[in-house]
Amino acid sequence: MNQENPSTLLAETRSLDPETKQPCPARVIEKNGSVFLEKTFSSGKTQSVLVESDSEFYRRYAKAERIGKLRIVNNFFYITSRCNLKCPVCFEGKREVKEPSLEKLCAELPNMRGPRVAICGAEPTCRDDLPDLIRAINKRHAALLMTNGLKLADMKYLLSLREASLHYVIFSMNGMNDDVFRRTNGQALLDIKMKALDNLDQLGMSVALSATITRGVNEDQIGPLLELEKQKKSIHQMRFRSMAEVGCYVEGGQYFMSEFVKLICHQGGIDYNLWLRQQDFFEHLGRMLDIDYLRPRLCAMRADLDKDLVPLASDREWRDWNKAFMKKPRLAAKFLRTYGLKYSTHYLMDLFTRYRDTPHPRFRRVTVRTWPNRDTIDLNLNQRCSSIYHRDGELHPFCLGNILRTL
Repeated sequence: MNQENPSTLLAETRSLDPETKQPCPARVIEKNGSVFLEKTFSSGKTQSVLVESDSEFYRRYAKAERIGKLRIVNNFFYITSRCNLKCPVCFEGKREVKEPSLEKLCAELPNMRGPRVAICGAEPTCRDDLPDLIRAINKRHAALLMTNGLKLADMKYLLSLREASLHYVIFSMNGMNDDVFRRTNGQALLDIKMKALDNLDQLGMSVALSATITRGVNEDQIGPLLELEKQKKSIHQMRFRSMAEVGCYVEGGQYFMSEFVKLICHQGGIDYNLWLRQQDFFEHLGRMLDIDYLRPRLCAMRADLDKDLVPLASDREWRDWNKAFMKKPRLAAKFLRTYGLKYSTHYLMDLFTRYRDTPHPRFRRVTVRTWPNRDTIDLNLNQRCSSIYHRDGELHPFCLGNILRTL
């Protein structure tokens, strides 16, 4: 070991061999305040790649241990490779035009676990039979639509989806000016997207705005998007995703979770240290309730904020809560006081039933995602994923599925 630059082994794990598409042995190494994944391929080649720039943050939230059984919350259901845009930044990348029949898609539904089915694609509104698929999904699950929103600017079309009992839309919105849309989506889209959001508002549908943030492109849009979330009554959640080096991407445009959270807090006027306190609260809450999905992960975090953008339950330090007297009853009391009995009951029941997000009068939700790529994926951490990607008859954890199809 080099004494000037000592390294520490944090974990033995598995990663992905891009040559064979099979798991390969890997080690997680801490060095100079950063964390690296050292991989050994079947050919004998080795690779060392940076996976987190803040080793303290990694130690705090990169936990491979799963609490309780794996509960699937989201099924991402890929239904078409067609799209009405050609985006420079896209998880899809190059693709063949494939579209399974409606009958084949419906045949997959009985095998899906979990309450929600997020209809995705390239762009699912390119399918003429989308309303029929929504009706079929709603017989067993709750249908969500992931879309760029262009066709929702047509009220007649949106009404056809609403009549099929679509209530929830995850709406791609990468910024608040056309320069950003040209760089991320290939053309000016602000007017048509705002029209679509007005239509969703008018129908009272629940919307989660979803922004893909690319370093050097649109990080200055985080604040304006949070402002939009406040203005639109239908928007109950803001989702920020770091661009991932999968499909079509900007070289060097991806963020590590620690720096991404700091960026969002800085741009949004949120106290970073209070954000971390809330994540520690969720960690203990998930352990107490035996619901792993509630715990923060290195790839997925959320914050529930009051009207002053203060994270809920952040009024105390939770990291050493395991040593607290009567920790479980006091933690449960804190949860109920913070969220209220009605919402707490509703939220926990929704994790096991036909889930539909609804706005809460006491907080705003911000969710953050930083997905790995073929070089950085840790398969032991990936085992905690509660989202399953259904595509071409194959099932994988969401980010692993995206990676495998591009190899």
